[in-house]
Amino acid sequence: MFGAKPVPSIKLATNTPMYLRLTEDMDINCGEILDGHRHAERDGPEDFDLMLRTARAREQERAAGLARTRSCRWNIGVTG
Repeated sequence: MFGAKPVPSIKLATNTPMYLRLTEDMDINCGEILDGHRHAERDGPEDFDLMLRTARAREQERAAGLARTRSCRWNIGVTG
């Protein structure tokens, strides 16, 4: 897992057991597609909307000057 505070990120769990163990750290459970609970064609636009909202938040931070003032140490290993 990787997370950087100055850089918005969307964390995808590749399977449901992983998502259930790391619920607080994950944004999307891709395992639901494998489990048959979600369908990429039907639910993909919702995930794409999340990507757009995340990108827009980054642009708002940049416009407000926040991106220049933040710093983040490099964390080794899982940061959850």
